Amino acid sequence: AAFNNLLDVSESKEAEKKKLSVEIEKSKKEWEATFDAIQDLIAIFDSECRALKVNRAMAEKLNARPQDLIGKRCSEIYYNRTPLPHTCMVTKTVRSGGAEQAEVDDMVFEGSFKITTFPFKLKTSGGEVSGCVNIARDITREKFLRDQLFHSEKLSTIGKLVAGIAHELNNPRMGIMGFSQ
Repeated sequence: AAFNNLLDVSESKEAEKKKLSVEIEKSKKEWEATFDAIQDLIAIFDSECRALKVNRAMAEKLNARPQDLIGKRCSEIYYNRTPLPHTCMVTKTVRSGGAEQAEVDDMVFEGSFKITTFPFKLKTSGGEVSGCVNIARDITREKFLRDQLFHSEKLSTIGKLVAGIAHELNNPRMGIMGFSQ
């Protein structure tokens, strides 16, 4: 009887383990699908600036597969350079321990990008920054529109200035014309 009870408990534990394994696999697939569905360029880097995970949008932008980018340093991915001449935002985030943000125009990708990095800490790292999540959003169109708005505001200001000057010049001219008639 004890052996049968032990066998039943073992079988129920095994069934529970399989159920948990299926749930974990399902959650993993959902997370990966969500990660790859995001259109911003996302990469997760360790504290040594090596890519741990790259979303599909990032890989497609680089004409590569996500698994081909794993292990590459951030400066290799974003700037096609070795780490020495260029310090990437991942390094700054790991050093500071806080989120960093910048607008960048000199990356491998064409256009302007807003780069935001967020540090993360694992319980096993003893409170030190373990790496960071790096999000690059294409702001080329927004920057173009912002520059256009700034240019139109300058033209509007110049127009107001010219109208004011014309008004100031017109007042004495009208007086002179009145006296001369």
